Amino acid sequence: MDTSKQQIFNGNNATAAEISHRRFKMDINTNVAANSATTVNVTATEFTVLPGVGRQVLVNEFDGIDAALKNSDIDSFTAVNVLEKLEAARSNWEGVELAASHARLYSILAKCYNYYLVMKSPETTKEARAQLAKGLDRFIHARGFKTLSKTHGMNKVVKAVFGEDRRRVSAYSLALRVALTAGKGATPLTVDALPDWIAQKGGIEEIRTATKSGGITLAERVEVATTAVKNKPLMLFKPDTKQMEFSTDDVDKLMLLVVTYLPTGELEVNSVVKNESVVKAALAAHYTAHKVDMQKISAAATPAKQSAMSLALNSTI
Repeated sequence: MDTSKQQIFNGNNATAAEISHRRFKMDINTNVAANSATTVNVTATEFTVLPGVGRQVLVNEFDGIDAALKNSDIDSFTAVNVLEKLEAARSNWEGVELAASHARLYSILAKCYNYYLVMKSPETTKEARAQLAKGLDRFIHARGFKTLSKTHGMNKVVKAVFGEDRRRVSAYSLALRVALTAGKGATPLTVDALPDWIAQKGGIEEIRTATKSGGITLAERVEVATTAVKNKPLMLFKPDTKQMEFSTDDVDKLMLLVVTYLPTGELEVNSVVKNESVVKAALAAHYTAHKVDMQKISAAATPAKQSAMSLALNSTI
């Protein structure tokens, strides 16, 4: 298929008959963006493709999948083909649509961040700062949003733009307040650098959870805990492979043993858990349970950052 020609339809509203009817070639002159109308040239005729509720879908992306799954005579080759199509759809969503959605959010947050910086910058005239603050208060009042006298200015800007979803406002504003000390020498990060910084940190949620652990993200807590437990093993024993199955793929991998402490002082092994997500959760819990020791490992690299971050998060200016 010519990669410069794509067949696109409104994936959320089109019927199978409409999809079949629309099988013609298009010259795509603009990017198809979710939740916005996009103009497309079809030979000499111009028309507008309206967005679906969630996303635009390539024609044939899911063709034959439902029929194949309903077929009682399905073979493994067809099953592989179904999974390949779903994998391709997931890859397209992850790499294009989800990434674009995150990028759009981060760009909006960067504008909120810029509003706050200009409103607080000594380089902005006193009159301009006062007008920006007054406009912010007027907007919040007009929308009927509630704030306290001690509410941080960043929280007020985020609430003005994103509304009164308390959890969302808290997460977004907290991330932007961390950015106030994320620049060189614990100075505010530049507006242009903010979107990439959020992405590099793993997103808003990672930044939010990091503030609860002294600026250490979940991935970093798992890494620190992994190093700690591997460097100080508690015991070594050879398991009964008839009771606990292992393979060469398990070599050097961390896993969990579910054990019961018996009155005799012995440990009874009840289960082996190899799930990676469960192991990571356990390592994060280990970090929390031994926070003092774990922080000694990680704090040495970022003492100035921790102090500046605490100052920014506790400030109400």
